[in-house]
Amino acid sequence: MSKAPIFELLRKIMRWVLYLSVVALFAFLFYKHRLEVMNTFIAHGWVLLYATAITILGFSAQTLNFLQLIEASKKPPFQDTLHAWALANIVNYLGPFQPGIAVRMAFFKRHGIGVATTTRATLTQLQLSFWVATGIAAVAGSFSHYEPVRPVAFFSAILFFLWPLWLRISHLALLWSSSHIEFIDRHKSTLILFFTLAPTRTLLLVISQYILGALSLYVVYWGFHAQINLQDAFLLAVASTLSTLVAVTPNNLGIQDALYGYSAHLYGLTVSEALSLTILLRLAHILACGLILLWIRPYR
Repeated sequence: MSKAPIFELLRKIMRWVLYLSVVALFAFLFYKHRLEVMNTFIAHGWVLLYATAITILGFSAQTLNFLQLIEASKKPPFQDTLHAWALANIVNYLGPFQPGIAVRMAFFKRHGIGVATTTRATLTQLQLSFWVATGIAAVAGSFSHYEPVRPVAFFSAILFFLWPLWLRISHLALLWSSSHIEFIDRHKSTLILFFTLAPTRTLLLVISQYILGALSLYVVYWGFHAQINLQDAFLLAVASTLSTLVAVTPNNLGIQDALYGYSAHLYGLTVSEALSLTILLRLAHILACGLILLWIRPYR
């Protein structure tokens, strides 16, 4: 047997062991504090409504931004795309590394938009999201009351200003290497788009996604009487969003929840309250997807 299948099998086993370990830890904590969690959760039902509504707005902004970025003469209607976006997020719960991307690809293909075009838009959206995240982290981190955050803010500011320069250098290097490397030459159009800064008009919707994410966290944390400030809510939104870019577990389950739960505990919540907050945020995400699928009818 070759080494490649063995390493692939070990990688899958380690990934699922990590995932199941995180799930088992949360299940244990939930069982241990189940009464406190349920009572706290019931008392904060109104927070769930606000978080769900803001999450739906976040999905809408992300969908509009993707429609902005995709290069097609005839784009699918917004409500159809939003419906597909919600379905893709539900499918992400079925496996690691965002299998819902395949749902989006299939949706756009049904509307006459090829996989290469969809891939280019996806890469551009990821690039934009990362660049905006560095800018928000730099600004929010500089106003944070926590000293350990200051170096992160400084590094983010440097990265934010150097990012366009790095893209330009990479763009020129790509053009040069495409004449020498066949693989790069075949995929030049896709790679060039990734190493090209998107138009500034597309930034507004990306920024709005982070604003809505921070607003959702701010409302939920304050609803649980956690003394979080707005700049820390932005930092938490950046950390949460960047963690989803990798998503080694199904829909970042466990990783994102641990981030929320640990930060909530740092802001003064008990273990049961932090668990309730984590469950509420996860449920708000699932409810937002479900409501979009049920209420948003595809365009006829």
